[in-house]
Amino acid sequence: MSRPLERIAIVGCGLMGCSLALAAKARFPGVHVTGVDAILPLTRAVRRGGLDRAVPVTGLAGAVAGADLVFLAAPVGTIVDVLPAVLAAARDAVVTDLGSAKEAICAAARRAAPEAPFVGGHPFCGGTGSGPAEARADLFEGASWVLTPADGAPPSFARPLERFIRTVGGRVRYFTPRLHDELAARLSHLPQVLATALAASTDPAHIGLAAGGFRDTTRLAASPYPLWRDILFANRSAVLDAVEGLQCRLSELARCIEAGDGKALSVLWERGRVVRKRLSPARPEPRPPVEPAPSCQFPVAGGPSCPSGNREPATDC
Repeated sequence: MSRPLERIAIVGCGLMGCSLALAAKARFPGVHVTGVDAILPLTRAVRRGGLDRAVPVTGLAGAVAGADLVFLAAPVGTIVDVLPAVLAAARDAVVTDLGSAKEAICAAARRAAPEAPFVGGHPFCGGTGSGPAEARADLFEGASWVLTPADGAPPSFARPLERFIRTVGGRVRYFTPRLHDELAARLSHLPQVLATALAASTDPAHIGLAAGGFRDTTRLAASPYPLWRDILFANRSAVLDAVEGLQCRLSELARCIEAGDGKALSVLWERGRVVRKRLSPARPEPRPPVEPAPSCQFPVAGGPSCPSGNREPATDC
């Protein structure tokens, strides 16, 4: 795409979608950003300043038509459900997604429109919170952003998407969907499972004794369940392989402790230390701004001017 980026559409205005909108507005001042979701997250996203136009889910086709880039930033199951409608309506756009399980999503895209300019995507970043209140314009800075064409080779139509990713601070990587899912299972999904299991196995009556180690190790246990349910089920095989591998390592550690084998234990310990030292320092997560009370003054196309406080968002990512 030789012309400047003019219009993007984001389906799903939770943490990831709203962060993407904020990043786009910060790095592409003239770009027009359309968000699609239920009324409540749309209202919050507009108040954060990321959206120029907010469209309820009933207006999905019209919202993505005419966009240069379309991002699906909903939970994995929702992405699979809306892909056929999005690919049919966004005929002139490069379509991608932010989902964490690529084989299921890419297979759905191939079934819906094999020739469509779709490439799966997944930025390795996020947070334990959810919704627009947790969004950050700098969320993607320094993050590896994996794109997953079927053969792992960069398609020519993805160049505008690559430029967008680099401009908002991401580092483009290309993998096959299967390789992505295997790596994500070990580097992203297994830590979530481990944090949840550790927190769930702890007696709440004694949680007041916990200090930094427990707090750091169980940070992900605060993540929203609906989002992770979709991810774990969609990437079931790779996650189960990763869990089995961890169980083997835990059994090995237990045998060393039971036998009092300090030498073998030190080898495992040092292996873990070496891997941990290779991690780049984590960027601090700034405290998100406190949102004002709901207002009726926002541009929601085709929807009521004031949302119901009891209306649940259709997506939460």
